[in-house]
Amino acid sequence: MFEELRQKTMDFFSGIQEKTDALTTSVQEAHSDLTQLLDIFVSIKNLIASLIGFMGKETLILFFCTLIFLFILNLIPFFFFEKKSRYYTGIGFGVVLGMWLSYSFVGVSKYVLIMLLPVFAERAIVFVSKKTTSFLSNAFKKGAVLSWSALRRLFSKTALLLKKNETKEKTPDDSTKQIENK
Repeated sequence: MFEELRQKTMDFFSGIQEKTDALTTSVQEAHSDLTQLLDIFVSIKNLIASLIGFMGKETLILFFCTLIFLFILNLIPFFFFEKKSRYYTGIGFGVVLGMWLSYSFVGVSKYVLIMLLPVFAERAIVFVSKKTTSFLSNAFKKGAVLSWSALRRLFSKTALLLKKNETKEKTPDDSTKQIENK
């Protein structure tokens, strides 16, 4: 009886030990997940800080003021102006604001460059896609012409071979001619 009680007590404490080990493992996994999440947020913060450091205070102020101006400008329906003209108006607003606030030429120039980067990227993408499309279409056309000429040659040679075989079958052999003559 004491042995049975001792065994049940040991099982009870081993079950408690397993549960505490599982709890410890889950807490450690949650801690590692939170540490990874913290690392992600720290890297994003460092990226934003480096972008702000590169842009500088003047350029950043112009950038955010222009974004606010463009947001308000896009709320007003311009039926006669297209999207690009509104965008360039926003850039002009930023330059005027920079001159009004007596910002340095470098700060305003960085601002203009940053604002024109999407325009340059769009034009580069259009240029590359046009060149790629023309290259692929020319390659397809040349391939089609080459395959057509190869197929035409193949069919013409096959037709000539068939014609030669047909004429050979129609012309009687010399042995049949001799038999017919007798």
